[in-house]
Order: sequence, then C-alpha cells, then structure tokens
Amino acid sequence: MRWRFSVLMIMLVLAFGVLSLPHAVLAHEQRTVGKIQMTVGWSTEPTYTGYLNNVQLFLKDASGKPINGVTDELKVQVIFGSQESALSPLDPGYDPDTGLGTPGEYDKAIIPTRPGNYTFHFVGTVHGQRIDQSFTSSEKTFNSVEEAGAAQFPAKDPSLPELATLVERLQPRLDATQATAQDAARGSAQARSLAIIGIILGAVGLGAGFRPRRRPGSA
Repeated sequence: MRWRFSVLMIMLVLAFGVLSLPHAVLAHEQRTVGKIQMTVGWSTEPTYTGYLNNVQLFLKDASGKPINGVTDELKVQVIFGSQESALSPLDPGYDPDTGLGTPGEYDKAIIPTRPGNYTFHFVGTVHGQRIDQSFTSSEKTFNSVEEAGAAQFPAKDPSLPELATLVERLQPRLDATQATAQDAARGSAQARSLAIIGIILGAVGLGAGFRPRRRPGSA
C-alpha cells in the first residue's frame, strides 16, 4: 500500500509540473465582448519572420458553445506600427460536413516580415452583435514576432531587413554598372554607324575611280 501511495504522489507531482510549464503555443488573449467570447493569437508560436503563420480566432457564445458559420460577417486587419493591411475575411478552421478542424476557429494566413508587436483588428458582426476589437501582441497577451535567426540551425541566414539593407547599399553600384553598360552600348552603336558610313563612302569613291574617262575631242 505504501509503494502505491508513493507512486500516486509521484504521478501527481509530475502532472502538476507539466501543467505549470509555460506553453508558448497556447499564448492567446481571451476577451468577452457582450455575449461573444473572443480568443485571439497566432496559430503557431513562437512566431518568426519570413514563415507562414495565421491570425487565429476562436468564437464562443455566452454559454461557451463554439460559433460556426461566421465568414463574410467578420473581417480582420493586421497592423504593424503605422502600416495597416486591408480588411480581409477569415477562413473557417472547422468543416461541419466532415467534422475536421476545431469548432469555432477562424484563420487568416500571413507571413510576418518584420519582428515586433502586431495588432489584429476585428470588424464586423457575430450573431447580429457589432464587433470592433483590437488585440495586440505582448508578454501578457500573445507572442510578438521574432527574427527567424533565433531558431535557425546550423547556420544563420541573413534576415529580411539585413537583405534589404544590403540591396540598398549595392543599388548605387548596380545603377552605375547599368549606366556604364548603356553608354558602352550607345558607343558601340555609334561606332557601327560610322563604320557603315565609311563603307558606303568607300564604295562611292571606288565607283568614281572606275568611271570611264572621256578622250579629248570625243563627242
């Protein structure tokens, strides 16, 4: 009996330890708006730049029942700093015909290209109730976007901002090279034109040299 009690205690301690671990994948912000419960975050967390992800939304009613069938009635806008995307409809993450997916889930595909905080602005109606809510990533809500290099192995590739900076630095050299090539092309065209004119003039000169001369006193 004593060993069974010990095994049970060990199992409880392990279970408590697992439940108490931080779960970044489950980092979502939950908010009650009237009779609608909204849970918002990324579909994949941690979230890295340059990789496909989804704005993820779960909808439930006041009784906790998932809300399905909301498509064109609700749209989302992604905001980063002063930049705003267009309002776009969400795709249902649940198919009632096949039972695949999670009831009440809605997604919007996005590839975040810069690290930092993102805001998801939802606008529309759910079950006739007006929705106009914004959710911003933070330590207390859902994960902010990180540079992909933090998870790359074995080699760290240049980030998108680093590549953009490199292209910006090389652009003057590329413009100068292109201008030189264009000048060379124009010079080559001019040289060809002069060569053709020279050939024509030479041909005319040869023609004049071979013209028969008139004899003195001839009619």
